[in-house]
This record gives sequence, structure tokens and C-alpha cells, in this order.
Amino acid sequence: MTAARNPRSHHPLARTAGLLCAVVMGVSMLALPALADPAAIASARGSLRARADASFERFAERWLADLRTRERQARRAGQDHSGPGKSFELELRPTGRSRSPYVGLLRYTEHRVECARVGHCQRVGTQHVTEIFRFQNGKWVY
Repeated sequence: MTAARNPRSHHPLARTAGLLCAVVMGVSMLALPALADPAAIASARGSLRARADASFERFAERWLADLRTRERQARRAGQDHSGPGKSFELELRPTGRSRSPYVGLLRYTEHRVECARVGHCQRVGTQHVTEIFRFQNGKWVY
């Protein structure tokens, strides 16, 4: 008498599916302690927020410095130009999305300048500007 075999146990996908289930269960078991500890979750969110906040401040300062450099170059060439004022505001907002957990808002006043020729420029207007950047993969993106 021969033992009955389960025809599905020798199917090539049966092994792959079994291995996949084992991996998913293993990863799930590793994640359970973190899910069970709200303090650990809050701490991780807090440190990400602190990193995003500090890096956004540096990013915004570089961004504004680049704008001011372009403004100086246009002024030296006697071209109409615009540039940011000296003061600015930063705001960080959570998005609720893990891929890009924060957006950063940079607010400043931009001055528009018209030049008749090199050295003869005058301010012709100002406008409020809000630029929005996203924090993705640990970097700020325009």
C-alpha cells in the first residue's frame, strides 16, 4: 500500500508561498514590540520631527542665499530682478504619509526691482511669497 501524497505540496509555488509566509510572520513578530510601546513610537516620531526641523532651517537658509546670489548677479548686470527680504518664517507640517512625513513652508517678502541701467535701479513692488517643500527620504525637495 502506498501513502497518499498531497498533490499541492510538491508544486513549486507551494514552497515559495510557505517561505513568504514565514518571512512575513518573522518580520511581523519583530515589529510587535515597537507597535506595543507607544513611548517608542512617540520617541521615533519626535526624533524624526527634530531632524526634519533642524534640516529644514539649514535648507531654507541655503535656498534664500541662492536667491540673494541671483539677485546680486542681476543687479550687477543692470537687469530687472527680484529677491527676498531679510526676514523669513518657517513652518513644518505633518502630512500623515510615511513616504514624505513633513512639508515645510518658507514665507518671505520678495522685492521687485527695475533697472534703467547698471547702478540705476529702484524698487517697484513687493509681494508675499510662500514656498512649499516636502521632506522625502531624509532630504528636502522642491
